Amino acid sequence: MLIATILVSVIFIGPVYTIGTDGTAIITTNIKRGLDLEGGVRALIEPEDASLIKKTITTLNVRVNSLGLTETRITSIGSKYIQVEMAGLSEDDIRNILEQQGKFEAKVQRHVEIRDGSGVLDFGSNYDVLLDNKTISIDGLFLDLNDTINLEGVSFEYTNLTGKTVELTALAYSGEDIVKVFNDAQHTRIEPVESGYRFSFQIMVSSDAATRFAKITEKIPIDFGTTGGYLTEDIDLYLDNNMVDSLRIGSGLKGNVESTVTISGSGDDQQEAIDNMRNFQAIMESGALPTTLEIVKIDRISPTLGAEFMKTAIFAIIFAILAVSIVIFFRYKDVRIVIPILLTSLSEVLIIFGVASLIHWTIDLAAIAGIIAAVGTGVDDQIIITDESSRKEKMITSLKAKLKNAFFIIFTAAFTTIAAMTPLLFIGAGALKGFALTTIIGVSIGVLITRPAFGRIIKEIKEGV
Repeated sequence: MLIATILVSVIFIGPVYTIGTDGTAIITTNIKRGLDLEGGVRALIEPEDASLIKKTITTLNVRVNSLGLTETRITSIGSKYIQVEMAGLSEDDIRNILEQQGKFEAKVQRHVEIRDGSGVLDFGSNYDVLLDNKTISIDGLFLDLNDTINLEGVSFEYTNLTGKTVELTALAYSGEDIVKVFNDAQHTRIEPVESGYRFSFQIMVSSDAATRFAKITEKIPIDFGTTGGYLTEDIDLYLDNNMVDSLRIGSGLKGNVESTVTISGSGDDQQEAIDNMRNFQAIMESGALPTTLEIVKIDRISPTLGAEFMKTAIFAIIFAILAVSIVIFFRYKDVRIVIPILLTSLSEVLIIFGVASLIHWTIDLAAIAGIIAAVGTGVDDQIIITDESSRKEKMITSLKAKLKNAFFIIFTAAFTTIAAMTPLLFIGAGALKGFALTTIIGVSIGVLITRPAFGRIIKEIKEGV
C-alpha cells in the first residue's frame, strides 16, 4: 500500500524535466507554491469607506476566484486597511485588479436635431426638447451638460451639444442588472481582426434590463445602407466611466426583449485579448467594489528569492530527517532500523506533496513547517514502535501483541494532535490555517499508511533475527 501510494503521489505531483531558455535544467511540478516560495506581490490598501471592508473583501475574493487566482490571500488589517497577497503576479497585475472599481454601464446614444430652438425625442411618447444657449429642457425640466433625467423608468444624461444636435445617452444596463456571466467555450470567442484580436462573450441580464433596452431601441431608425442592417445608434460599453468599446446594434434587436447580451473588446495579440476578456468577465461577475481603493504600499517578492526560500525549506526537511536518523543510529546501533525510518519519513513527505497537488493546496512556509511537524511526530511514533517491539516484559510475549500496544499509543497521540490542530482550521487565519491543515494531512497519512508499513518492516526484521 505504501509503494502504491508513493507511485500515485508522484503521478499527482507530475514532475517534468525541461531545459530553460538560459540552458539550465528545470524541474516543474503540479505543486502550487505560495507567495514566499514562488514570488509575487503583497499590497496594503485603504478603502475610502472603512465601514465597507468586509463587503470589499468579499467582492475581491469573487473577482480573484473568477480570474483563477487560487494563490491569493485577502485579509483585513485592523479596522482601516486590507492586505492582499498574490503569488506569481507582478505589480502591474495587482494594480490592474485593485485599481479598477468595476463600475460597468452600457449606454445607447439618442441624437435630437434642433430646428428653430426645439426638437423631438421619440421615446415611447414624443418629448419636446427646447434649447436655450447650452441649456435644454425636457418635459418641463431644465438640464445642463452632464445632468440626468428619468423618462418612463429610463435614465437619460445630457452628454453633448454639437452644432444644433443634442446628444442624450440612455442607460441600458448596469452592473446590478447582470444575472450571469458566461465563460465557457460555447459562449466565448477569440478571433483575429485587422488591428489585432477581438474577444466576445455573453452575459444574461435581468428581465427589467431587457425590457429597458427594448424600450430604448424601439424608436431608433434602421440604417439600411449597412450590410445586414444596423440601428443608426450604437451601444457604448463603459468601465469605471471610461468607454472600452462601442458596438453596432443589429436591426433584429430593435424593440425586442433580449435577456442574453454579447459583450466584446480587443487586444493587440491573442494572449492580451484573452487576458482582457477574463478581466472583464471577472469584474462583471464580482460586480463593482462598494468603495474606491487606495494602494498605500506594494511589496514585491522576486521569483528568485522565492526559489531560494523553496530550496532552503526542502533542505530543512531533509536535514531534520538526517539529523534524527543519526541520533537513532547512536540509540539502537542497528542500521537496519535507521534505514527504514529514513525511507519512511521521506515517503511521508512525498505523499504529503502528492495530496497537496491533488487538492490544489498551496505550499508556503507555514505548510513546510507543518510538514516538518508531521515528520517529527512520525519519527516519534517509529521510535515507539521500535521500543515496544524490543520490550522483554513477560506480560507481553508475542511480537504482534507488542506492535498492537505500540499502535494504541500512536493512534492516541495522532488523534490528540489532530484535535489540537482542528480549531486552527476554523479560527486561524493565513499561516495558522496552512500549518494546521498540513500537519493534519501529514499525521493522517502517517497513522493510515507509513506507520503500519514501518511496523511491518520492524516485524520482518525482528522475526528474521
